[in-house]
Amino acid sequence: MGVANSVDYGMITAGGSIITMTDANYKLLLTDMYGSQNASGALFNLQGQMIGVITAGKTGTDMKNSISAIGITELKKVIQKMSAGSRLAYLGISGMDVTEDAHTQLGVPYGAYVVDIQMESPAMLAGIQKGDVIVSINEEEIHTFTDYTGMLLNLNVGDTVRIIVQRQVQDSYKDMEFDITLGSAN
Repeated sequence: MGVANSVDYGMITAGGSIITMTDANYKLLLTDMYGSQNASGALFNLQGQMIGVITAGKTGTDMKNSISAIGITELKKVIQKMSAGSRLAYLGISGMDVTEDAHTQLGVPYGAYVVDIQMESPAMLAGIQKGDVIVSINEEEIHTFTDYTGMLLNLNVGDTVRIIVQRQVQDSYKDMEFDITLGSAN
């Protein structure tokens, strides 16, 4: 709640929101609890199981004191990797899934759609662009942004990976290959 050793209770009121971050998307759990905008800690269910990590400043401006948490399911592999002393591999993109409508109506191939690229990231320096669709990493097919995130979690800082993207060229999508050395997430 923003004060050391404080506790609150309440209900999860929504769980469909997504936080888009670099190289990962996380499910946001909204609650009916209110506290400091600097609140941190863990969210537990009635059985004492940790279900989320409280995050500050991820709700709308009209709900700025509402407590929200990132779901533990999405964070579990990240926590395990960091607990083992490993650094997280970094490519530097923000992305999303290609929807069925985009695929059928616009011909966008299924994969990890690149929404944004971090400046000076390995992806940007290699030539990946907004609007590209990552369809393969090291010959493993990528069908969704979750596939991309999972693949990246299994790679290490300094690994060189072969990434195939499909880029729109006039009225069709063409394969482009990139060999990229992964950086380290800060």
